[in-house]
Amino acid sequence: MLGVLARPGKAEVVNITSDEVDRVSEDQYNAVLGEFAKIADPIAASCECTILTNKDTGDLQPWLSAGGIERLKAFSLAANKKTGSAHPMDAARWYDFLIQAHREDSDLPVGTLGEYLVGDLGWTSDQAQKLMIEYEEGRSLLRAYDAHRG
Repeated sequence: MLGVLARPGKAEVVNITSDEVDRVSEDQYNAVLGEFAKIADPIAASCECTILTNKDTGDLQPWLSAGGIERLKAFSLAANKKTGSAHPMDAARWYDFLIQAHREDSDLPVGTLGEYLVGDLGWTSDQAQKLMIEYEEGRSLLRAYDAHRG
């Protein structure tokens, strides 16, 4: 199952799961994503869009300022990687990152965040998945708050 989050002007694969296994391996995930990109490429080309995968980007600089990346790394270095943002001090650092990403109006794809958490910052896939959900929920809450204040 491939989960896609669609917003005006962009769509993003946010999760890939299976009804047959409890956990999709990184190789399986990348294979499904690659097959999806093959299908989506002609559609994207017809509307003059570009498909980027995490391998095309390499790091977070296209989406976050140095300050945003610094806040994410500060959270990651100090946080308990078994509990994510559960501890109040870890939560405060995580919220600092979320607020910075929101202030920048970052378009950081949640999948890219997850891959960066696992590949560059040493988080497990399970904890990265939880943080990815928290990221999407936090950003949605902040956007709703801004619209309400509006």
